[in-house]
Amino acid sequence: MPVRYLLTICFLLSLVADPACFAASTAEERAFNTAVGSLNTKLYSLAEQDFAKFIEEYPASTNKIDAILHQAQARFHQTNYPGALELLQKGLPEAGPLAHEYQYWIGQSFLNNGKFREAADAFAALGKNYPQSPHQLESAYKEALAESELGNSPRVIELLQTVGGKFEAAAKIQPNSGFSVNGSLLLTEALLKQGRFDEAEKVVAQLDGGNMTPDAKWQQNNLLCRVQLAAGRLENALQTATNLLVAAKESGKGSLFAKSLLLNGEILEKLNRLPEAMLVYEQNLAEGSVTNVPLEIRRKSFFKTIDLNLAQGAITNAISRLESFIQQNTNDSVIDLARLTLGELRLKQYVASLSPATPAGAVSSNLFDQALANFNTVFADFPQSLYLGKAYLGRGWCFWLQEKFPEAEADFAEATKRLPVSEDQAIARFKLADAQFRQTNYSAAVTNYQVLVQEYAGMSRVTNSLFEAALYQTVRASLRSGNDSGATNAMQKLLAWFPNGSFGDRSLLLVGQNFSRSGKSAEAREMLLDFLKRFPDSPQTAEIKLAVAQTFVEEKNWPVALTEYDQWVTNFPSHPLQSQGQFSRALVLDKAGQETNAFNVFTNFVAQFPSNNLAPFAQNWVADFYWNHEDYRNAEKSYQELYQKFPAFPELGYRARLMAGRSAYDRSNFREAATYFTDLINSLDKITNAPAALMGEALFALGDTLYQDYISNTNKDIGEAISAFTRITKDASNPLAPLAWGRIGECYFQLAGRDAGQAEGNYKKAQDFFGLVMNSPQAGAAARSYAEVCLGNTCVKQAEIKTGPDRKAWMDAALKHYMNVVTLGNLRDGESFDPKWIYEAGIAAAKICETAGQWEQARNIYELLSKRLPPLSSALEKKVAAATTHLGAVKE
Repeated sequence: MPVRYLLTICFLLSLVADPACFAASTAEERAFNTAVGSLNTKLYSLAEQDFAKFIEEYPASTNKIDAILHQAQARFHQTNYPGALELLQKGLPEAGPLAHEYQYWIGQSFLNNGKFREAADAFAALGKNYPQSPHQLESAYKEALAESELGNSPRVIELLQTVGGKFEAAAKIQPNSGFSVNGSLLLTEALLKQGRFDEAEKVVAQLDGGNMTPDAKWQQNNLLCRVQLAAGRLENALQTATNLLVAAKESGKGSLFAKSLLLNGEILEKLNRLPEAMLVYEQNLAEGSVTNVPLEIRRKSFFKTIDLNLAQGAITNAISRLESFIQQNTNDSVIDLARLTLGELRLKQYVASLSPATPAGAVSSNLFDQALANFNTVFADFPQSLYLGKAYLGRGWCFWLQEKFPEAEADFAEATKRLPVSEDQAIARFKLADAQFRQTNYSAAVTNYQVLVQEYAGMSRVTNSLFEAALYQTVRASLRSGNDSGATNAMQKLLAWFPNGSFGDRSLLLVGQNFSRSGKSAEAREMLLDFLKRFPDSPQTAEIKLAVAQTFVEEKNWPVALTEYDQWVTNFPSHPLQSQGQFSRALVLDKAGQETNAFNVFTNFVAQFPSNNLAPFAQNWVADFYWNHEDYRNAEKSYQELYQKFPAFPELGYRARLMAGRSAYDRSNFREAATYFTDLINSLDKITNAPAALMGEALFALGDTLYQDYISNTNKDIGEAISAFTRITKDASNPLAPLAWGRIGECYFQLAGRDAGQAEGNYKKAQDFFGLVMNSPQAGAAARSYAEVCLGNTCVKQAEIKTGPDRKAWMDAALKHYMNVVTLGNLRDGESFDPKWIYEAGIAAAKICETAGQWEQARNIYELLSKRLPPLSSALEKKVAAATTHLGAVKE
């Protein structure tokens, strides 16, 4: 026997022997034995100190490797696993005959420290490198145990089931060892997890219960029962559960009996024997069972009774039990779970009360308030609760139902952080994206829908319940954020993963329509035609074909578009979109140059679909047709019908009143035109935030009408026209203000010509208003050229009432204004001249020169105009020739 073991035995004997037996021992031996004694009496802290001191004082001792091992064991038993590993790994190279012990305790330290990968490798090394170690069976079992903790069931099965493997060989030698039995139980567990139920049942049934401890025998029956339950052999499982209860009683452990009852109840649930299951669970809740049933088992049993009440439709009873539990167990550690469950049930009741089948007035806000209050209690009273994630999810639903989307987003986001990877976490992620979608934060919504699809692909209940909707929402959100490629990718996944789903056709249609709106007509048409191939019997076929026709419109391929629409209106005469098809067809007829046919279709459209939302637009097209063809009477009538028949389209009606007035104006019925414009202005005055542009147009048209009425009838008062134009100029930023100033100038110009006594003052006013146009930053080249020509005309009129030098000065001023337009001196950077006003200015300037006998200057002006206005060169060349003739006569 080695000296070190003999010394250990001597130490143990010393506990009852005469202390003198150590008299002959050396100091080194006494120090070592003292340390061993501390270890054996489980004084681990003292043992660690003793062995550390021994190693320090006797570094060359033959017991050093034992001392290091024992010091590591002392640390191990104090749960200082890193410290134990430090000693063991450092000492292993010099451990000699104790190397297998060092390796064993390295594995144990890793295992107990939760380092399962390292533990499995350490035990594997022990079995491989030290085949004679007495720890072979234990190391084989614990290697498998570590792999089991890693969730590696296939590897567990390989290690424990392989014929000739380490475990199988060692277990044959020691079949009744606890490690052999535990290995078989662990193998059964792994086979169960892999769904290999027949093999699992065979392994666990072969165990010899007669040679097993009561606890192991209970574990054998527990596994057999679970295997039969998982395999669906419920009656067999129920019979085994009876044996399980017997084994639990034989063990004498109330906790095992309580677990057995819990499993028994679950089997009865599966058999749909719910009342019996309820009675079984109630045994764990009986008053006398408190000391024998672990708290966690009691909780599970309690909440099982809640689930059973709910399964039997007894939600009121479930709520009553929860409320009673909360009142009677105010300090129970699962009050947070009870509050959470109560909140979920109240929320469920509230949602059920929102059903259309619920009688009017039966919706209870009190249910909602109770749900919210219970969730809030979890947050307030249990800030460290394990159920905060579910509480945030529940409250998020509350905010969602109230359409408080920012608050809902915050709670759903918190739920995703706190919940473990689960169906609940997936739902929280989905609703987080939904809340972001509802707040138009489409990019963030897309990100969370994509996270859902990426991270829960292995969770069948999530893929079946949420993926299709998440992909469809990804399509919608991507399109709204301008992410066409994201929408297309999501749509393709949707069609591939859910070919018979509810959203594939809608997604394909959305993407196709988006391409159409984006001007990608070819891509849109490809998508839409693909839709027709995939879903030939889709109820949306007509809608798709209509969209296909629209793609040709976007390409301005009018002949093909017209063919498509002709076929569509013929093939779908009773379709709800027939009106849209007819309207689009009429527009294409117009674009294709078949204006008369378009007119007929639009006219028939108004008669056939008088209540359709497109009818007023068809009526407007007909009215525009008359106006463009100068049939002003019918145009006026059509515009009038538009605003009278379709009052639900006020903006279109306002424009129709304006055009009715213009139609009356164009047929010189100024009185009627003024009535239209005045009525429109009065209507707009009654509207808050009336369209400023439309009001400006109406005021300008009224001013123009009153001005023309004055020109044709001297008895009229031009002051009304000035008032209309002045109202426009109150806002100097109005783009019509410069033109209105010009019109006011024209009004004073006319007044000056009709009242000689006030002529000079009115011409001065006219000049001032034309000057405002000239200096306005709002006025473009055309408006300023018009104003400068008008200034020239005013100067000419001033000259006509003057004599001598004054007359000449006014004529020179007029010529200067005209020539400023002709020579382009009035243009600003980047502007082009207006042909109308350069012609007017040039002719007026040449006339002044001709009147003054300046024929050469007149000829030069005509030649300049001819260069600037090529279309008029022929007529201007005649003037050039005439001026040349006069010039020649003057020279002669």
